[in-house]
Amino acid sequence: YQARSPLFWTLCVAFFLLAFLGMASEDVTVGGGTANLNLDASFAILLAMYVFSILLVLASVAFVIGPLLRDRDAKTLELFLATPIRKGPFLLGRLAGGTLFAWLVGIAALLGALVGTLMPWLDPERIGGFAAGPWLFAAFVQLLPQTLIIAGFLFGAVVIWRSLMAGYLMVMALLVFYAVLSINTDAETIARNALFDPFGVLAFSEVTRYWTVAEQNTAVPALEGTLLANRLLWMAASFVVGLAGYL
Repeated sequence: YQARSPLFWTLCVAFFLLAFLGMASEDVTVGGGTANLNLDASFAILLAMYVFSILLVLASVAFVIGPLLRDRDAKTLELFLATPIRKGPFLLGRLAGGTLFAWLVGIAALLGALVGTLMPWLDPERIGGFAAGPWLFAAFVQLLPQTLIIAGFLFGAVVIWRSLMAGYLMVMALLVFYAVLSINTDAETIARNALFDPFGVLAFSEVTRYWTVAEQNTAVPALEGTLLANRLLWMAASFVVGLAGYL
């Protein structure tokens, strides 16, 4: 069903093109400039993917909320309730399907950035060459956990209140919390505030703020310390909210 949805392919194309332009054009930047860095610097790739991990909220709303409310809105829920299907497979199946396709939209952005680094018009002296580390980190440490976190919060809110508006309010709460936290973060508070950033951007900034240019070009953050604690904290919070909805 999701694979046949025009919305899925529209979002994939939009994310792919935006990431492609951000990487293939020096006039378009996603996340920040690449002054003094390679165009395909590890830091630039990861920072751009953090931006897309925030934009993935849109895809998560589209693909997670819809399946959870579709049967109720279409008045077909009773047909499922009258069958031997259990609550777990029904709810978690819908959640898994929506989460998978939201993540695939993020992967489309990752592919767009990767293709952008291969364009012949880019200055070869500013291309460092392909390294798998940043791309794997982006796919499985940035985009996948972020999709799971957002999906868990949406799942809990929508299933508990059985309302589309509840999902939108949950998303708005996370975005506003991130905005307020970012505005009130400086060099003295970043180590503390980085733990509470729902998108992990501040944790990434805290871990990489003393990186040299050489490290920004090639290094990938270790999944430890503040970065690991941030992801574990928000994965746990998402699980608790999702579990409340399930129960």
